[in-house]
Amino acid sequence: MRRLLEECTRILQDFEESHEVESAAFGDIDIWPLMRLTFYHALTNDQEPGVEKEENKTRRKIPVGNVAQELDEWIAKTEETLGSRREIYFVQSTKVIQGRNGGPYHRFFDSLIELSESRDSAGFLFWNDGRSVVEMGSLRSPSVSYQELGRLARRWARSDDPKIESLKLNDVAVRLIEEWNRAFPNNTISIELFRWDCLLLQILEEAFQRFLAPQVCVVFATCFYSLPVFALSLACRRRGIPMIELQHGQQGEWHPMYTHWSEKGVSRPGLLPTHFWMWGRAYAERLKKWWPSGQFEIRCGGNPWLIRRGEEISEKGVEGDSKKRKVVLVSMQFLEIDKIVLDCAKKREDLEWWFRLHPRMSDKIESVAETCRKELGAEAVWEVEVATKADFYELLQSVDVHLTGWSTTAYEAAWFGKPTVLTHPNGKAAMANDIENGLFGYARSCEELSRKIDSASVPEDEVSRFFEPKQSLLEIFDSLRTVST
Repeated sequence: MRRLLEECTRILQDFEESHEVESAAFGDIDIWPLMRLTFYHALTNDQEPGVEKEENKTRRKIPVGNVAQELDEWIAKTEETLGSRREIYFVQSTKVIQGRNGGPYHRFFDSLIELSESRDSAGFLFWNDGRSVVEMGSLRSPSVSYQELGRLARRWARSDDPKIESLKLNDVAVRLIEEWNRAFPNNTISIELFRWDCLLLQILEEAFQRFLAPQVCVVFATCFYSLPVFALSLACRRRGIPMIELQHGQQGEWHPMYTHWSEKGVSRPGLLPTHFWMWGRAYAERLKKWWPSGQFEIRCGGNPWLIRRGEEISEKGVEGDSKKRKVVLVSMQFLEIDKIVLDCAKKREDLEWWFRLHPRMSDKIESVAETCRKELGAEAVWEVEVATKADFYELLQSVDVHLTGWSTTAYEAAWFGKPTVLTHPNGKAAMANDIENGLFGYARSCEELSRKIDSASVPEDEVSRFFEPKQSLLEIFDSLRTVST
């Protein structure tokens, strides 16, 4: 995966630097960020030459008056539902989990709202972009469905509105797509389908401008690189409202939408957030290399989810079978247990080994348990079911050392004061700087792993580079509510 990301990112950077991407437009909208995302999707989908999705231009035209009335009704419903809410959160269902006290819970937004005690002024614009259906009424803040607005935007794009027919990609945008298609015949872009996306972008932006009532002072999202959030960012910039992207993952050195942008690529920032909320200085330093401070602000406010969970967790945690043994937690990314981990578990009978499956593989507990019975037998003390089903952060309270290949759980463990030893070459490649700085250990032999388990520690100064404390969160949140763009 890392190689694919690196290859895609280099291709996008080279294309961006060698073309006049800053001049690509649709009407009065500068569209390079949307084009970059579209090209990235084309690279990863690897479609055959000439194969395109069904186009919408052949569908029957809809009277624009009917759609306009429906949109007016949606705006009125939105105003009634959200009332005087000052902060709007663009909630994606893939970021929503089952709350510990029942009901859906957005890990980052609900945590931020509760830590800042701002529930009374928070409203959600909810996009059900995942496979599971979440009832909006069960969310913890008043919510309006983006799904309905998206449907109306698609209807408007197929309407008899004369403005729709007049909106075109400029010559630069068309030429960029043509040159891309010649350079990458297995990853081509349909000009007509891209124009359709741009139509939706414009319609959504105009609707969002109406949606953002005068009292709205700040808008949050967790992923800026999607069509609706591009439109929301543009509406916020045109209304002078701060648009904040709250960091939702590691966003590594080779993420094509966060890194390796040229000056030209970000010179027209209309579709991009005004602010980036980063968990800590280490992430901010990485981002600052690509995002000029004159057009974007980067703030370090901590990880709301980890801060909130840290406050909730009891000291007791989950107890093992033995009080005398050091407990090693293994966060697995595959069903196969790394050979050096198995070899070490066989030799280190003084340790207790907890194997935790990735959440997507939690139905394979018996398969991994069978491997442990076969490979470790009765000589080693091990556990699979409890380690997999228990809350990860509570589990950390009862372990001494954490092992993983290259999972981001390594950073979460560090926040809770638990040292991590990485056991896969991908970990060495992806987290080389953090290994060098002593945040993580790295081992590729049984003997080396055994030594690292005994000597593993967490340098507090390194952890503080990645995660700001609660006080920073509160200060940044208050400052964003009063900022004016």
